[in-house]
Amino acid sequence: MKHNILALTLAGLGLMASVSASAKDVYVYSTTGNEMGRTDNVKQIVFDNGKITIVPHSGEKADYSLADVGCVSFKYLDLNGISAPEAAGITAALNGGTLSVTSDSVISEIRVYNTAGSLTGYCAPSACRATMKIDTRGVSFVVVNGDGVSRTFKIAR
Repeated sequence: MKHNILALTLAGLGLMASVSASAKDVYVYSTTGNEMGRTDNVKQIVFDNGKITIVPHSGEKADYSLADVGCVSFKYLDLNGISAPEAAGITAALNGGTLSVTSDSVISEIRVYNTAGSLTGYCAPSACRATMKIDTRGVSFVVVNGDGVSRTFKIAR
């Protein structure tokens, strides 16, 4: 069964309404932080059978093994995981069942999705630091939104 988490995520975050075309550009990073690939003008992201497929409006789709993906971003990240100055300092870490998120700017919301695309956790902290319990076991994707910037992290519990 295929799930379209990009449409769900973008609808939840309102990114499609963004004036910046770069919001449709997706960068995929390995678990070690190295860029694995970039897809411009993304139409959808599909999770199926342990892989993530990024489908552009035109051109070749890109497939990645979920086991190799560490982070998906809508902005370019340099090797230390920090993108443009407005996204500087956004981090997410899982310790046991507690997710900790910090940012240099105010975090408006945190959404947690399982690999089937279902929302499994939500938090609207309106602060620069937030923690929340993660009850779902396995691989999850954490979408952090704040101050016009969105970052997506893969976590495993």
